Amino acid sequence: METAISPAVSADTAQLRASLHRFVDETTDPAILQAWLTILTSARTPEPLPGESVRLEDLSPAAREAVEAGLRDIEAGRVRPHAEVWAELKAEFGQA
Repeated sequence: METAISPAVSADTAQLRASLHRFVDETTDPAILQAWLTILTSARTPEPLPGESVRLEDLSPAAREAVEAGLRDIEAGRVRPHAEVWAELKAEFGQA
C-alpha cells in the first residue's frame, strides 16, 4: 500500500512546486498520476506540449515577435549549425 502524502499548505510557489514534485516522484499508482496529468494539462496556459503544433496567431504578441525575429534571422543567414552550438555548450558546461 502506498504511503499517503499530505499536501503542503503554503503561499510560496517554490514550496508548492517542490511538494508536488515530491508527491509525483513518490506516487506509484498510474491512475493517480494520470489524474494529476489531466488536471494539470487542463489548467495550464495554452502553450504546446512537446510534439504539439501551434499556430503563429495563437501565440502571445511577445512569443509571436520572437518567432518572427528568428525567421528573419534564418532568412538573413544568421544561423549556426546544431553541432557547432552543441559542441560550444558541452565545452562550457560539460557533457550531460
